[in-house]
Amino acid sequence: MATYDHIIICGAGRSGTTLVSGLLNAIDGYLIRGENYNFPLYLYKAYRALVETENNAGAFSNTPTSPWYRGQYSAADFIEHCRPVVRSMLLGGKPSAYFNCVGFKEIRWLARDLQGETLAGYFEFLGQVMPKLGVVVVTRNLESLLRSGWWPSALQMEPGVGQDIVDLYHDLERLPARDRFTIAYEQIVARDERLVQLFEFLGERHDPDRIERVLEKKHSF
Repeated sequence: MATYDHIIICGAGRSGTTLVSGLLNAIDGYLIRGENYNFPLYLYKAYRALVETENNAGAFSNTPTSPWYRGQYSAADFIEHCRPVVRSMLLGGKPSAYFNCVGFKEIRWLARDLQGETLAGYFEFLGQVMPKLGVVVVTRNLESLLRSGWWPSALQMEPGVGQDIVDLYHDLERLPARDRFTIAYEQIVARDERLVQLFEFLGERHDPDRIERVLEKKHSF
């Protein structure tokens, strides 16, 4: 039975996040959506604005001529409203009762992608709007990753992007360990014992035949 109601798969582009989402989507009752340009980040920004507004509560006024007229906004209420919105976006019209676990995979976690927000703060918010959240971090040998896909071109335009990726993984490893599982692309393709541990983390049965069927298919591009 699923340990988590929600899962986010994260890692740098070309690390193997699509492959991991394929493995999880092969589990009965799982619905792990693809990338979404990190749309919950903008909900987080709205939440942060409401928190900042609440912190300025001393300026609120009941006088209609005040710029802070009846400024009683509730960040806690906003969290409550966000939960069904995020869940609905992930379900995409499918009945919630069909799924034990829903989530998404995303690669837009670098500092520039977060637009000034901290990874720790953002994930704390995600844990509130996606209750019982588990995080699967997918890594890959940095040299191999930077030779893959679009990264060689990106390196020509942004020579420092390799360090940005290193910094990302450093920040991801600082997320709460209990609800975070890290697996390397190399461990997946080698059918390493770490793959068995991934399913233990999820609270699901390790099925080698099902896994093999997924790994035989090409994922991403």
